[in-house]
Formats: sequence, C-alpha cells, structure tokens
Amino acid sequence: MSVLEKFKSINVPELNYAFENSVSFSQYQTYNTCPYQWSLKYIKDLVPHQANIFTIFGNGIHETIQHYLDLLYNKSIEEADELDLEEYFTERFKINYEVEFEKTKTQFTDAKEMGEFFDDAVAILNWFKIYRQHHFATHKFKLLGTELPLLSKIRSSLWFKGYLDIVLYDETEDVIHIYDIKTSTWGWSAKAKKDDSKIAQLLLYKEYLSKQYGIDPDKIEVQFFITRRKLYENSQYAIPRIQVFRPASGKIKRKKTIDKFNIFLQECFGKDGKPIDKEYKKKPSIKNCKFCFFDDKPTICDKNKTKDDKIVIS
Repeated sequence: MSVLEKFKSINVPELNYAFENSVSFSQYQTYNTCPYQWSLKYIKDLVPHQANIFTIFGNGIHETIQHYLDLLYNKSIEEADELDLEEYFTERFKINYEVEFEKTKTQFTDAKEMGEFFDDAVAILNWFKIYRQHHFATHKFKLLGTELPLLSKIRSSLWFKGYLDIVLYDETEDVIHIYDIKTSTWGWSAKAKKDDSKIAQLLLYKEYLSKQYGIDPDKIEVQFFITRRKLYENSQYAIPRIQVFRPASGKIKRKKTIDKFNIFLQECFGKDGKPIDKEYKKKPSIKNCKFCFFDDKPTICDKNKTKDDKIVIS
C-alpha cells in the first residue's frame, strides 16, 4: 500500500475533552523555557490572551501562502498566479487585527508599525511568487492539506495534537513532505538551526504523523519554510526572502527528541492523562523572562526568591 493510500485510509478522530486531554509542541516549548511558567499557563490558566503585531503578521503570511497553494494544487497554476497576494494579505491582516482587538480590547500596535509590517509582507510575497517553482513543484505532487490536523495517541486519555502548515505528497518518491512556515525578522542563524528546542517541533510532527497514519518515518520529510522580514543592506551576497532549513530527522535524532519529550510527559501528566498540579521549578534568566507575562508580577512569580535564595537573573 502506498503512503497516499495509507494516508487516505485513516480518519482523524475527535477528542472527547470530558475524558481525554491533549498536549502540543507549544506546551513542551513553554515547559523547556520554564516549568513554572508552564504550570501557571496550562494548569492554573492565569495567562490572558495576548495580542501583538508579530502574531497578526505571521497569521496573515501563513493564510496567504496556504491559500495560494490551495489554488495552485487544487485549481490551476493560472488561477493561483491570478491571485493578488497583496490584496489577499491586506484582507487577512485587517481581519486578524480586528479579531485580536476584540479579544483584548487594547491597541497593541499603531499605524506606523502596521505600515512597516505590511511593506515587509509585500516584499516577502512578491519574492515567493517569483520563486515559487523553486519550492513548490506541481508535476507529480499533490497537496494533502494546509493546517492539517495531527492527533496521535500517546497513552490512555492523552493525545499529541498539532496542525501542520503544509503537507505535500510526492508521487514519484512516494514520500510526504511537511512544511512549517516561520516568520522571522532576519531569518535563522547557524545557532538557531542548532537549537534543539526549535528543531523538536518537526521531529515530533514526523514521529506522530508516522504513528497516526502507520507510515514509515523514512517516507516523511520535514522542513522549515522561513520568511525574512528584513535583509542586511550591506551584504555582498543577494539574500533571499525565503530560507529553507531541513533539520536532520533520522532515527537517532528523533529518539533523542522523543526521550526528552517523554521526560516532560512523565513530569507533568498523570496516568489519567491530566496535568499534575504541583510546584514546578522556576528557570529565571534574561532570555526566559523577557516575554513572560509574569515577569513584572512578583506576587505570582518572585523569580529572584527560591528555597535556597541563590537564583539570580543572569
């Protein structure tokens, strides 16, 4: 049976949240940053919805590229190329802003900043349309989905849950390709590409997609599709607006990631699949606390004070 036949033979189940729980990569990433922050967010539910320009920009880029690819693979190249990417992004940018404003009732950006991000989006999308064929071939490729739901059972009453940005099927090689779109200011540096906490996302997606559909992991390829908002003006080389990074995702690399993920599961979830409510370790640092909602709330997180009074922000 081909990979495509296996994929089509499985229906993604729906969770019954009265009895079942799910865990995502976002949870795992938060835990790695600070277990205490994870508990405040996912157990005590103390983090209100937070909006920012990066979120609405990223959502707009995702939706525009995904819509273009839907037309490309499910309609025609001509219909996709007729799509006005700038106009479509403008519509999604506006809608996403209005949605976030309704949730927060706060002005989290201004006209100048929105204009700058809009110009960045236009530059990215123009580049994408010109060089689309370098990244998304149409001959012998099928689009299996965008925002494709991933739901794989970990153990009784606990599931791994995620959404895959873009999933293609290569008919020639009988291989599935997972693309995760990232929006970045300057792109990913060599250091970022070695960051296991970033790479873990696609390794987990590969592992659990394989289990969900009964597909050989070697038949699943993964890559980050990174869009750059800014380019270095004085670079002696032409810098593309799109950066592709294919992390090593072989058996050994995946096992290391899964082993670390399992430690997180053992630490944070009981046999019933529910999060364990206990005191979790604080990991204060300039980097970890910079974007934490509790950074300036000492009554909730007195990060400088622990049992031995020895932790200092560094």
